[in-house]
Amino acid sequence: MHENNTHSFITLNNKHDNNHSLINNLNDTSKRAEIDEFVRQVDYWVEIIQCCMVLFGVLGNGLALIVINHHSLRNTSSSVFITYLAIFDSLVLIAHLTYSVIWHRYLVFLSSCVVVYLRDFFTLTSVWIMVIITIERYIAVHSPFLAKRFCTIEHARHSMYTLIFLTFVFSSLPFPLVYTININEIACNLRE
Repeated sequence: MHENNTHSFITLNNKHDNNHSLINNLNDTSKRAEIDEFVRQVDYWVEIIQCCMVLFGVLGNGLALIVINHHSLRNTSSSVFITYLAIFDSLVLIAHLTYSVIWHRYLVFLSSCVVVYLRDFFTLTSVWIMVIITIERYIAVHSPFLAKRFCTIEHARHSMYTLIFLTFVFSSLPFPLVYTININEIACNLRE
């Protein structure tokens, strides 16, 4: 008789444990759904903020282009660099927004990898334009006589063409070594 009571108690206890784990699973499922909904809402607001940042960034760069290419400021080497910087900064903003939209919406993997490549290329070019501007300003301050010879519009244009070519090469060569195209996930991922 004692064995039957013990067996009944164990069976009742197991049923209670099973019910408890079922409740935990329901709680986990509802928590997961709540977290997923929260993540969707955050993603929505992040996309709106990114769109506003891109809009204001592109408008600001457009205004910089208008001001710097005004007739009186157009004839300096700095205007060439700042013009290219405004263009590539706008392209960086647009590429980042495009990649973000592709990442959230899961468009085709090929366009994702193209956008990743362009994003890296535009960012690298923009950074190196800042380096060239810094070098030009250093030459202008440190050696004003050399600046008259080297800091010309023609040298600025040639250095920009060279820079764009070199950043194209240097962003193209490591791309297959850094990224993998994953068709199953429809993404362009970093290599492990």
